[in-house]
Amino acid sequence: MKENKVNEINQSKGKKKVYIIILIIAVIAIIALILVPRIIDMNQKTTLIQEVADLTNKTIGEDDFNTEIKTSGNYATVEETIKNYMQEYSDTVKSILDETKKVEDFSGTTEKSELEGKIQEINTIKTNLENEINKLVEMTDESYIESKIDEKNLSTKYTDLYKEIMISDLSSELKDIQIDMQSQKNRLTEWFDEVIRAYQYLLDNQDSWESNDGQILFYDYEKLDEYNSIVEGLQQKAQEITTQNE
Repeated sequence: MKENKVNEINQSKGKKKVYIIILIIAVIAIIALILVPRIIDMNQKTTLIQEVADLTNKTIGEDDFNTEIKTSGNYATVEETIKNYMQEYSDTVKSILDETKKVEDFSGTTEKSELEGKIQEINTIKTNLENEINKLVEMTDESYIESKIDEKNLSTKYTDLYKEIMISDLSSELKDIQIDMQSQKNRLTEWFDEVIRAYQYLLDNQDSWESNDGQILFYDYEKLDEYNSIVEGLQQKAQEITTQNE
């Protein structure tokens, strides 16, 4: 009888040990189920932040921002949205730079037969620059930046992360950046207007001057003074743009 009771007690203890082990394993499994996704989530966020940091080393208007997506799930959507925005912004800046380079073609003396074509070209460049700068101003607006992630219909966790990365402390500066861009556009527009005015004057008075050894020679001082006045206004506008960029 005593042996049976001892066996029963040992079996009972053995069962309790098994139950305890099972309970411990269950607790570990629950902790793992909670902890592992958090670790993965943290790694995803770290990878995203590193990818964004790498973008800051690229040159706007030159480099490719649509690089390989390194995260997954909703983090990948955030990463892709950021890179798409940066690529669009960079492409717009590149368009502005490309249009600006065309202005170099207008240096030197223009033949009378080329005046009408030059005026048309300048008007086209002016219009293109105005459109691209307007686009850049729009893209710098906080609501535009936010709209890129809002249209993805992600949870608040991910939209807030995007806005934290893309706007954060920059929010107070965005309006000033827009104002500066708009001011620069206005000055560029005024400068182009002066360039067109100079070419138009030469076109309207082409019987009053000739081109000789890279210089424009007027036949009378009145026309010369009028043209010089236009050129001085053009130089003043150029100086204003240079001063603003310093």
